[in-house]
Amino acid sequence: MQKKYKPFLLSPAAKDYIWGGTRLREEYHKNIDITPLAETWECSTHPDGPSVVRSGAFAGMKLGDVLRVHPEFIGTHPRVTEAGGLPVLIKFIDAARDLSVQVHPSDAYARVHEHGQLGKTEMWYVLEAAPGASLVYGFRQDLSREQLAAALVDGTVEKYLQKVEIHRGDVFLIEAGTVHAIGAGAMIVEIQESSNLTYRMYDYNRLGKDGKPRELHIQKALDVVDLRKKPLPEPRKRVSEQHAGYRVELLEQCKYFRTERIRLATKTTDRTGMGERETSVDMTGIAVDNSAAANTREEAPRWTAAAPQGISVTFSTDANSFAVLLCVDGSGTLHGEDLSLSFQKGDCIFVPADSIRLALRGQCELLKVTC
Repeated sequence: MQKKYKPFLLSPAAKDYIWGGTRLREEYHKNIDITPLAETWECSTHPDGPSVVRSGAFAGMKLGDVLRVHPEFIGTHPRVTEAGGLPVLIKFIDAARDLSVQVHPSDAYARVHEHGQLGKTEMWYVLEAAPGASLVYGFRQDLSREQLAAALVDGTVEKYLQKVEIHRGDVFLIEAGTVHAIGAGAMIVEIQESSNLTYRMYDYNRLGKDGKPRELHIQKALDVVDLRKKPLPEPRKRVSEQHAGYRVELLEQCKYFRTERIRLATKTTDRTGMGERETSVDMTGIAVDNSAAANTREEAPRWTAAAPQGISVTFSTDANSFAVLLCVDGSGTLHGEDLSLSFQKGDCIFVPADSIRLALRGQCELLKVTC
């Protein structure tokens, strides 16, 4: 009989970039003593910030080391990195201040100019957004290389940047070559190719921790940036499955990853093309439209990790791909043969390919990422 594999919890790597805040520690249970706490790399085999296994037989080992010993955990479908690592990297981002205006290279460019590294296409899922929070999403108009270069030199590039107001539940796919920046007041999950290649174009003339201007990468940015006007993302109806007590929605799918949202006995607020609409999923699986609650901020649910309640969702991975479960609200447990993993908001679980049969119980919201 073929062996089936058990999931395990991960501990993240942490980054103290100057624009970070404190919410990951205060609200997402990150017991990490650095300030600011800008990013936590929740599922990563990248050498700049590897995750560490914190439960099960491999506790204390770097995730990348585990996967080199057990490449079957990744599955047959995902492309692996040259070092045998995961093709994706998943992180929390707390933007207390504006991030730099930047762009990422494509795989083809990075392969030639960055010693065979991966490029970077990424997806953003907005967890929280302060009133008026926004992000940069492409250019407002078509530009020539010369126009952009001149604006970067004289500090007037902001007039060309397309800013989009963001709301909780928004999803953006940032393809390689798209100029972008996360604005202050945003809490975001980023799902990306396993790459740390960022070409900083503009940084508001601010200084780094060393008191010097942070490095810019103008020439490389000009080489890879898409100079065309970027169409605004159109509101779209998400593909979803409604079941008794839980709901699964496809948030984004591209050639690098697939991201679904699982809401189990939960109540959250989504933005639609006509403003915000609150959808309550009760234990009978009936979706109730509460439009009167539009444009109101959701109360934090009173959920506890000690006694998760609600219906269970059963699933397993096949031999094609691993899965990553990231808890973005609430708490619950993951049960299987000789397995019981408790998790809470902020926790990340790696589910190997060809896993044991699993039952997910609790009152929570999770992102599920596969390749």
